[in-house]
Amino acid sequence: MIYASLAALYQDKIKRLLAYSGIAHMGYVLLAISSNSIEGFFAAYYYLFVYSLTGLAVFVILLSVRKYTDFSKIKSLSDFTSLFRNNSVIAFSFSIFMFSLAGVPPLAGFFSKVFVFLSLVKVGSYLASIIVIVTSVISSVYYL
Repeated sequence: MIYASLAALYQDKIKRLLAYSGIAHMGYVLLAISSNSIEGFFAAYYYLFVYSLTGLAVFVILLSVRKYTDFSKIKSLSDFTSLFRNNSVIAFSFSIFMFSLAGVPPLAGFFSKVFVFLSLVKVGSYLASIIVIVTSVISSVYYL
């Protein structure tokens, strides 16, 4: 989780950034499962459900959006600069999904990270819960 979060900070390509993000998200799921409690399993299933829907929505938007100048697909982060002017609904939807991946309240991604955190605190894994918070803060930097 730590390596994936740090590696995603230096990415220019959106799909590579989302790939490192996916590695970090699966780390959250593994930490929830490693708590070996009912709350941990619930947190892992809920996290997988929320991440699957949000990740699918982000990739659908990425695959459907094309640059309006030469109709090529958007590949880098700098290609998103004119998206709001060209299609504000898609830009707003993409922002909401990225906020959910970052864990901004009151979106579903926030609650999934809170459930993972609470399941770790309940079993006494304080170091793992600190790692969850730190990597979540790092990931919010590149999502926002």
